[in-house]
Amino acid sequence: MAPQVPLAHQGPNFVESHFPPPITPPSTPSTAYNKTSTPITQDTTTGSHRLKVLIAGGNVQGLILALILHRLNVDVLVLERAHSQGVSPGCIVMGSFAVNLLEMLEILGPIAVNTQELHHLKIWDEYGTSQAEVDFRGARERYGHNGLAVNTRKLQTTLRDQLPGHCVLDGKSVVDYMQDADGVTVWCADGSCYRGAILVGCDGRDSTVRRILYEQTQELPEDEGPVPTTGMDRNLAGLTNVIAHDELIDPTTNECIFRQDWGDSQVIIGRTAPFTCWVTPMPKERKLSWMISCNYVPGTDTDNSSEVSPPSTSMNPAVLQREFVDQVRHFKFPMGGTMGDILDKSDWTEMRRVPNEKHVYHLWHEGRVVLAGEACHSLVPYGGQGSLQAMLDACSLAPLIQRALFGGGELESIVAAFESYRQERFLIAQDATNGSAGLGRLLSQQQLTSDNFAFEFDFDFDYFPAWLQRIAEIKGESIRLNTQ
Repeated sequence: MAPQVPLAHQGPNFVESHFPPPITPPSTPSTAYNKTSTPITQDTTTGSHRLKVLIAGGNVQGLILALILHRLNVDVLVLERAHSQGVSPGCIVMGSFAVNLLEMLEILGPIAVNTQELHHLKIWDEYGTSQAEVDFRGARERYGHNGLAVNTRKLQTTLRDQLPGHCVLDGKSVVDYMQDADGVTVWCADGSCYRGAILVGCDGRDSTVRRILYEQTQELPEDEGPVPTTGMDRNLAGLTNVIAHDELIDPTTNECIFRQDWGDSQVIIGRTAPFTCWVTPMPKERKLSWMISCNYVPGTDTDNSSEVSPPSTSMNPAVLQREFVDQVRHFKFPMGGTMGDILDKSDWTEMRRVPNEKHVYHLWHEGRVVLAGEACHSLVPYGGQGSLQAMLDACSLAPLIQRALFGGGELESIVAAFESYRQERFLIAQDATNGSAGLGRLLSQQQLTSDNFAFEFDFDFDYFPAWLQRIAEIKGESIRLNTQ
């Protein structure tokens, strides 16, 4: 049995004891296994190279969980369905708390190289009239950092660079799993299979792990209610091609919006059509990351146009043009031109639909299988909470997994660890989900004006696990964190 690493505070060496220098274990076998083959098993006679935790999903949430587990000396293997890394275009907006978390995990440095601070959220109507403005510049003094706009692809690449290469396998789409008293076996679409002590489903909104978990569980929680299979794809996100430095000028500063040190997010609310546009500059690439949100809901106040219908799921450019682009083409872009000009500079192959699903699943774990991130709580993409909540899941779950495995890996201790994780995170994720939806509703109001814009952005979301609180104290961070 491997020695148990205590999770209690051990004084000034707490950070070093829990995040030691990475240990590079021997390379794992590269042989592909078909469904009838013997899976890679845990070698109980050796230590560091045993496959202890399998993670379905090499997205940001899966990679952060893998990185924390690796630094806790837990063997980990990430199974990513895509055949190449960095498949998500655009950017992720991270608030102050998410940035603080990255710093406490000691990975902010390499990530910050490809980011810019966000200082304002500026809200306009489709005619280019200013409606409201939120100034985030006080966040550094109050919370330790300003929010950041992070290139998603570079974030994924940076996180992968922190892990040994053999810890992440591409082209491994999980299609099935089977667990027993001693472990869990996972099969991938290419016929390969892998075996570990634990499977973590970090495979997003349309989680295969979650679907199988629900199918295999006979007794669902009484308060689960209807479980959505997928959300309405009412958002279209994309990325422009390179834009000249002198092409887009901020009228409030008479400067190019592609500043190298900071930027502003722009929100353009439709008056004649139920659509909202979100635009964030990415100065390192001289590109704009954008999203179009359809606020149309049949039978409600937004059902005011016979020209608009609920979006489909098609990625055909003609369909996307009709459902989204043509609806906002005339919206005036405050830095010059129209949204049509911005969208015409975009690559159709970089566009993706984003569901508008808001749901916190009640079933988070069963046996040796547990869910994390969007697999167990889907947030609408408006409040900047998706990445933070996924990271907090990882920070809560990783030490509990370590303690359960280093304590012997018995099923009873694993189930107890998973339930502790759910109890710590469920209500917080629910609050974040509702808060993000509230912000989305506010910013989609066609009658929004500066007079009725009143929203408290200081969400009570800063719930960090106790061990992370102690790291902040040891490092002397002047960060306001709620202690539970």
